[in-house]
Amino acid sequence: MSEVISEEEFFRDEKRRKSPEVDFGAWWGLLSRNEMGKWRVSWIKDTGELYAVCRGTVIVLGIYKNREEVEERMKGWEEPRNQVLASFFNLDGWTIDKIRRMGVRV
Repeated sequence: MSEVISEEEFFRDEKRRKSPEVDFGAWWGLLSRNEMGKWRVSWIKDTGELYAVCRGTVIVLGIYKNREEVEERMKGWEEPRNQVLASFFNLDGWTIDKIRRMGVRV
């Protein structure tokens, strides 16, 4: 099960706030291409967390030890057929439901 929390809560952790990040994409759609469904995906070096954020909601997609490991996992994500976060990361129904309850269009 993926962790789904508010962006505010996620970045209360000082280690997350101060860590360098590697962006893997910004402003791409989950299941739609409207402004309300645009996501950014980044990896936090100091925690190893790969996360997606949209409209104040954060989904932790996984933990990766180093940049090489996360880059291997992200290989091919930008291809049009893979730009659906739900299928690329195999998010479970519970996670999708929670995202919807937070007001994020999925």
